[in-house]
Amino acid sequence: MTDRPASGGKHRRPCSFCTVHPADLRDLETGKDWCLGCAKSLILAGDAITDYEEFDEGDRYKHLLADHGSGLFTRFRSSDDD
Repeated sequence: MTDRPASGGKHRRPCSFCTVHPADLRDLETGKDWCLGCAKSLILAGDAITDYEEFDEGDRYKHLLADHGSGLFTRFRSSDDD
């Protein structure tokens, strides 16, 4: 038995995908924890996490969604963006 609480801060939870970086948000549909790098990759792939909870008080993932869109509305970089 440990004294550690069952749920702690983001530094106690590794990303469910890469398992290297600490998790920054939880997908409430799947229960998986994601770091911002992996979550951004999902946005760029057109499969953004839309029902989520960020572990810190900041809105970093919310800003990523605002910058890149989500799902079918994801803005992909084109040669015209230069």
